Amino acid sequence: MNLNNVAILAALNKNFGLDPQRSRILIVGLGETGISVAHFLHKLGFTFAITDSRDNPPLKDTLYDEMPDTPLFLGGFDETALKVATHLIVSPGISMEEKAIAKAIAGTKKSATLELGGKGANIVFEDAPIDEAVEGIVNGIFFNQGHVC
Repeated sequence: MNLNNVAILAALNKNFGLDPQRSRILIVGLGETGISVAHFLHKLGFTFAITDSRDNPPLKDTLYDEMPDTPLFLGGFDETALKVATHLIVSPGISMEEKAIAKAIAGTKKSATLELGGKGANIVFEDAPIDEAVEGIVNGIFFNQGHVC
């Protein structure tokens, strides 16, 4: 079953406090995870910025081609962007103990989400039908040995 965008937005708001009009989202890291999150948020109408410690992250050109209006801070984690963000989405290769990230979160109610990665990472909401969720997770892991091209 595919959720429509209205249901996805409602779930994101309920579970993570994400709202396209109020949330100031910062994606930390512009690798495969960062660009994937950017596509997802962009499709749902969110505005966001991205910061990366590298001067030339691997998917910088892809971001500029597909979402040219997205603010991009390179060459270090932008402390101002980290400070003003209401939500941080941190790529799996970046430690939550990274000094700039830890400083931005310390003493705040700021939401920080660490992307879990791996082929078995799933988020199951509390009101989800558990039997269907487990079936979908198992099918996703084992269908075609987890790889569908």
